[in-house]
Amino acid sequence: MIQHPLPPFSHSSALKRALRLLQANKRLYIPTCLILLTQLILVGGTRLYPHLNPSGMSAESLSMLVACAGLVASLISNYFSLVLILQVLRLTERAHEEGHEQANPYKVALRKFIPLLLLSLMLLLGIGMGIVLFIIPGIYLLLRLMFAQYTFLEQGGIVRSFKESWRLTEGHFYTQVVVLLVAFGLILLGAITLGLGLIFIQPLVTLYLVTYYRYLQGTAIEQIDEPIA
Repeated sequence: MIQHPLPPFSHSSALKRALRLLQANKRLYIPTCLILLTQLILVGGTRLYPHLNPSGMSAESLSMLVACAGLVASLISNYFSLVLILQVLRLTERAHEEGHEQANPYKVALRKFIPLLLLSLMLLLGIGMGIVLFIIPGIYLLLRLMFAQYTFLEQGGIVRSFKESWRLTEGHFYTQVVVLLVAFGLILLGAITLGLGLIFIQPLVTLYLVTYYRYLQGTAIEQIDEPIA
């Protein structure tokens, strides 16, 4: 464990460790491949159905069907993103007990999906209002509450997760600005490859963010090296 106050966070070391963990844990690619597959099915179906349309569906009904399909695809993608986060949180935790059986991340994600969706909607509403009104407060809330999902998955409780994220991020504003810029830059890099690059980038970014989250909890970067069992 790192003694407080925390030493400066090394972004390069965190990225290198994230890359090393990704190379050692290929199963982290599975959720992102399933996300991409979901999006491809949605795009393909949206393009093909108007040409097939055997029932002579009206344009309005067709638009509603496409919107519903998009919502379902978004929920499925969010579910697999949650699975990925759970896998990475498990991978990087330092509280492994010998002989302790880890819960299946797919089952855990299914069980916690609805409350986590509620938490995310509350978070987006608060950040969105802050950005619309004054911009700076919204960005500040984003930085302070960016780990609310992680704390919820590990500790439970919506209010508790907000409080814990607020506590962890106290005094790390500028470091977190850089963390978010690095994460957004990598995601943008993956997006310009027609989304295919996200198969590699999304788990890498998740590992990088969780590495920083563990750093805030007091775990040194060099300690995060355990492969998924």
